[in-house]
Amino acid sequence: MLKTKWTQFLILAIAGIAVYSSGLMNPYYADDYKFVFESPSTKIFHFFTNENSNAAWYRPIEAMVLAAIQSLFGLNPVPVHVLVLAFHIAVVSCVMVFMEALGFSTLSATIASVFMLVSQANALAVLSMDTISQVGGTLFGCLALWFLWRFLEKRKSPQGIGPYLFSLAMFSLSLWMKETSLGFLIAVGCLFIFKVIEQKSWTNLFHQVKLFFPFVLVAIGYLLVRTIIISKEPDARYTIEFGFNLIQNLFMLALAATTAISSVSVFQAVQNKEITLIVLALLTSMTLVATMMFGAWKSEKKKESMALLILAFVILLPAIVISHVSELYVYSAMPFLSCAIGIGSASLYQNGKQVLRTGLLIVGVLFLVLHVTAIQNKASFMKENGKRATSLLHQVLPHVSQVPENGTLVLVNPPVHEPEYSVYVMHGLNVFRHGENIFNYISQRKDFKTYVVNECDLNTWVPPEGSVLLTLQGNPPKVVLTNK
Repeated sequence: MLKTKWTQFLILAIAGIAVYSSGLMNPYYADDYKFVFESPSTKIFHFFTNENSNAAWYRPIEAMVLAAIQSLFGLNPVPVHVLVLAFHIAVVSCVMVFMEALGFSTLSATIASVFMLVSQANALAVLSMDTISQVGGTLFGCLALWFLWRFLEKRKSPQGIGPYLFSLAMFSLSLWMKETSLGFLIAVGCLFIFKVIEQKSWTNLFHQVKLFFPFVLVAIGYLLVRTIIISKEPDARYTIEFGFNLIQNLFMLALAATTAISSVSVFQAVQNKEITLIVLALLTSMTLVATMMFGAWKSEKKKESMALLILAFVILLPAIVISHVSELYVYSAMPFLSCAIGIGSASLYQNGKQVLRTGLLIVGVLFLVLHVTAIQNKASFMKENGKRATSLLHQVLPHVSQVPENGTLVLVNPPVHEPEYSVYVMHGLNVFRHGENIFNYISQRKDFKTYVVNECDLNTWVPPEGSVLLTLQGNPPKVVLTNK
């Protein structure tokens, strides 16, 4: 049995490396630079008690890990990518173990883990440089729920309170990885509610509340520490809003999580009004949802499927209320959605006739190919952006010496008519946007500020006197001085 488990993990690891290997050497760019540190060996524990001057968030574990890697390997991207991929494979392995431990069939567990491994929705989290917090926070959050479930199911076992304390520790780690892990607090509360409903004993409610309270205290403690340490205002993109954005964000995240078409292709299709591709994206999404829901309805595990979907939804709540949502946030919900998909698909296959089984196999293989293709598509965009950032960085550097003390460096993007999308489609000098601190790092000067603007912005914004303005000209584009 143990040999079989290790064989499964090995297969998942090999498959994960094969699918994501094209992105393992993608360089730093854009907001990746926020975690590039001067004298990194002295910053390993620095950010537990000090804020990152480049960012308005509190993610000390991610900063610690990246500082340690930079102190050993410099800005070599491979160790970071390997670590993030290892975390992802660990999450995928957890999905398989959880499913089998909960009594689901091997087929259910296999479908769930494969979907979690290759879903194009996870590409941003797995292929980026600054997403250790997202993937790691999800891993620790899932472990917190798993050990809490074990404690609630086997409270009278010899293990005693050990699983409960381990769950509390894992939840704490998930929070200190990333703020959006607060969604796991709601998920923890849901587990206690599920237990009360299962026992059909409201007299046990008070005891469940007592068990839930330490998780609340951990969350409050984290938020208090964060409030004390972080003084910077968050980026305007990440303010909390309660309006139409809730519906819009929920729809976008749901589509990103369920479609087999690259979200980059879907965005470009919407912008260019390519109806065929839009319909195909919606069709793959609806096919997956229908298979999951109808299969769950035919299954003996209806309640479990519903519980998993509830957990997926509540974990996303902290992200849904943000004014600017990214497909990155859907990663935290994907393990639970993957489990629900595994249950529904396996049930439909096992209960269906030969024709339906054959159809499901064909659709499954098609979806697998589409997802892997989408990941390669996204990896190529990120690789191109990273290479361009590295090239332009070396072209900008000689001009930094012309920036006066306490002056300003302005990077002016020439006009571009094609829209950008997330960290995939980025034009010109925007590969430095939200990571302008890299010019201070590379020039070893802290006295100047850098802005990345579009040419049209100069109609309403006047750079400070004495600013050095750079733009791109030619094909391929080269950095040149400009007086615009």
